[in-house]
Amino acid sequence: MAYKLYTEASDSLLLLDGTTVEKSENCTLSFKTALKDPSSPVITGTEPWEGGGPYIFSGNILTVEEGLRLYYVAWENTTNLYRIGIAESADGLCWHKPKTFERKLGDRTVFTSVDVENSPHIGWPSMNVVRDPRPETPEERRYCGMGFTYQGTKVYFSSDGRSWMPYANNPVWHGSSDIIHCIWDESLGKFLCYYKLWRLQGISADDGCPVDLLFTTFKEKTLPDGTSEITGPAVTQVPSGEDIITQVKLRLVSGGLSSDDGGGGHLLGAWNTRRVVCRAESEDFITWKNGAVVLDTDSSDRPGANIQIAHVFYAGGYYLAFLAVHDQRGFFDQQFAFSADGVNWNRPWRGNIVSRGAPGEFDCGMITEIPQPIVSGSKMLLYYGASGGDHTDNNAVFSVGRAILRRDGFAARVAGDTAATLRTRPIRINKKQVLLNANAEGGWVTGALFTPDGAAIPGFGHGDCTPFDGDSASFENCFGKLTWTSGDFPAGYSEDNMVLELKFARAEVYSVSL
Repeated sequence: MAYKLYTEASDSLLLLDGTTVEKSENCTLSFKTALKDPSSPVITGTEPWEGGGPYIFSGNILTVEEGLRLYYVAWENTTNLYRIGIAESADGLCWHKPKTFERKLGDRTVFTSVDVENSPHIGWPSMNVVRDPRPETPEERRYCGMGFTYQGTKVYFSSDGRSWMPYANNPVWHGSSDIIHCIWDESLGKFLCYYKLWRLQGISADDGCPVDLLFTTFKEKTLPDGTSEITGPAVTQVPSGEDIITQVKLRLVSGGLSSDDGGGGHLLGAWNTRRVVCRAESEDFITWKNGAVVLDTDSSDRPGANIQIAHVFYAGGYYLAFLAVHDQRGFFDQQFAFSADGVNWNRPWRGNIVSRGAPGEFDCGMITEIPQPIVSGSKMLLYYGASGGDHTDNNAVFSVGRAILRRDGFAARVAGDTAATLRTRPIRINKKQVLLNANAEGGWVTGALFTPDGAAIPGFGHGDCTPFDGDSASFENCFGKLTWTSGDFPAGYSEDNMVLELKFARAEVYSVSL
């Protein structure tokens, strides 16, 4: 079965907001939850070096000749060592772990699938891997890997994604923390990195002034007078430049601090530290600039909530993200966010795209992370890191589960008995046919075509359109075709922008493609 990354397979247009939709009437935007595959977990602990088991934490999933390749992390509680692993699959369900590289584990010899040093937490908690698609890139740099250390962020390069060579001038960056996600942005011609920093807010015990700083890491100590001392590398993000790192020591007014949520911080109290997501850019994967906070929690979130992870990908006319959001309970939830520019994000729905399992199930504690979906026919496959314990449980068992959505099925425009109207912004023509991802069983959808200046195209109005009244999920690629009595598409239009207007009732519309 052929698998594609969602970014590679998507040539459709999602209908999430005003970025792609000019106007809509009598319909609502309904967000969807993925259905868990009963075969889950699909990857479990099998190797002596995996400790509590494999899970996704700053990991990634790629398509390779073998089918799918998942980069995961394994943590061993007794030694506090983190190791990077690979799992590969031809069918998406049966996964194997290549055993290529010999390693010493105490007095044992083990074989791992990735040639990267063993990692105590002061080393590599994880490594995020991205492929450089540029034809001029040397093959020995085809795969790029990045991981945090307390000495700074290091990068590695590889021709095959298994055997890695460190960059000679590591560490290359001092402004990131241990959660790192990189993508290649074709439209910008740059790598983008979305990463975690700690945001500390409180009141200085010395001068009573407010404190609001970003840290890669920090240490706290309670002083004899009851105040809190915070030390660590603070990050000043510079527009159009590189970060400035300053070692600071602060004395803060203390009191009412919530318990440690498993990450070393207090999310509530007179001073608090919560995780925020930042974004930086690089043309060579080595020099990173333009760091800025782009995702933070707000009043619609639970008290003390923070965003641990943002796994970002681009498809359907948007930057899309799965967010790991958790609070002082130590649980991780997975939310969905979208953006027109990758900087300003929308989070209109605070539900879970993949929900935690019931007590006792393998994923009842945390859904640690979801990489970008894999497209298989009319479905999207979501592989997710899972734990039976919360973020404070050092003995939790980790594994990888799988959930399923329909293709482009993050959200749908939904209409009831009253006919809805939705008009897109101009769409660049690629197919010279109008394809529709919709469920109209029991209802109908019609379409009309307009030029970008709003002129109706003769013969392609709603009255000329054969109503679509089925579920496009029954088609192999999840798209049905709209047809008119005049044909499939107006003659003479090539690569011009066109506006599509849909009318529909008792139907859900997910995406369109022209």
